Amino acid sequence: MELFDFVVRGTPRTPQTKSPKARADWKERVKIAAASAWPAAALPMRGELSARIAYFFTGSTDLDVDNIIKPILDSLEGLAFDDDNLIFEVTARKTQKVANLTVREAPPCLVDALSSLPEFVFVRIGYGPDHTELPK
Repeated sequence: MELFDFVVRGTPRTPQTKSPKARADWKERVKIAAASAWPAAALPMRGELSARIAYFFTGSTDLDVDNIIKPILDSLEGLAFDDDNLIFEVTARKTQKVANLTVREAPPCLVDALSSLPEFVFVRIGYGPDHTELPK
């Protein structure tokens, strides 16, 4: 599998979230969303991997982008990859979801989410990185 893309509905919960139940519920929501997008009988991805994570929010957010990452990657262990130590590069961002927001070269799951969900996280796991280039 070259790329694995999926969307998780809702606002991310981070390690700083006060409620342990809310954190656990978020990780379970990530697992369910990933499992529903994972091809049947596909093995976990192997080798050096990259992760792209984008939180699309409405209004404003005080979430730190670095805190969004860890629960998502932890939730993918055993499905998309065996261990998150295989992630060699992460790109993450927050994007305010405004009317008519268009993302170039968006996969179908992202296009659908942009048109129908108020807040969500888009996740892409792929191979890489190219160690001869600095991150962009």
